[in-house]
Amino acid sequence: MDKDMLIHLWMANDFVPSETRGQQIFDLLVWRCFIQDVRDEYNEFIYMPTTYKMHDLMHDLADSVSGNDCSILQESSWQQIPQESTYVNSLQHEVRHLSLDYVHDHTIATMQKILAPRPRTILVRRARTILVQSEWLPCDEDKFLSMTKSKLMSLRALKTFSTEGHMKNLKHLRYLDFSHSSIHALPEAITILYGLQTLKLISCRHLKKLPEGGMKYMRSLRHIFLVGCTRLERMPEGTGQLNSL
Repeated sequence: MDKDMLIHLWMANDFVPSETRGQQIFDLLVWRCFIQDVRDEYNEFIYMPTTYKMHDLMHDLADSVSGNDCSILQESSWQQIPQESTYVNSLQHEVRHLSLDYVHDHTIATMQKILAPRPRTILVRRARTILVQSEWLPCDEDKFLSMTKSKLMSLRALKTFSTEGHMKNLKHLRYLDFSHSSIHALPEAITILYGLQTLKLISCRHLKKLPEGGMKYMRSLRHIFLVGCTRLERMPEGTGQLNSL
């Protein structure tokens, strides 16, 4: 697991006020052996995050305390969760923090059913194509984001491989991650995310340009991760005015 990602998600959800405080809490968890196997690696050309593992007992405790507030969908690519399963029914409209392998037609209905009216975090971990019965199909992240306009308003953190979502509905977003996606350019609409603190574009190898007009107004932006964006032509004008970077 990525330490920086963890701290930035804490900040996005108002669990900690700053990165410094998040680092202090992380160090305390390490000292108390709740977090283990912390590894720091460095590579000049590849983003190498500080990684860690959570103690099994700590994980079980966190899982128990969070209840239905958090959910991880680890679905095999050829399987789908039955809509009327006990698992789905037990989570109905209660999940505020959701992590899933990918988005596609078979899981959109499930996500719509389990997500709370005001979700805070959605993390999509895999790219936009999946193997279903030996056939590669596109993931419908665009469709999912369009179907959940009313829910997007409350999101604080989003990891996705699509830039086609309704950015205007993500006004409260503080953490946005497009890493390892095939995007060529960021939409101009991203510049209205005035509360955005973290923008991750790690290994977006096709990315050529960032929004030219309004990035200088994104005053809350603290981190832009561009490692591996080998085709990025230049930084937009006014980036130097972002004093929080």
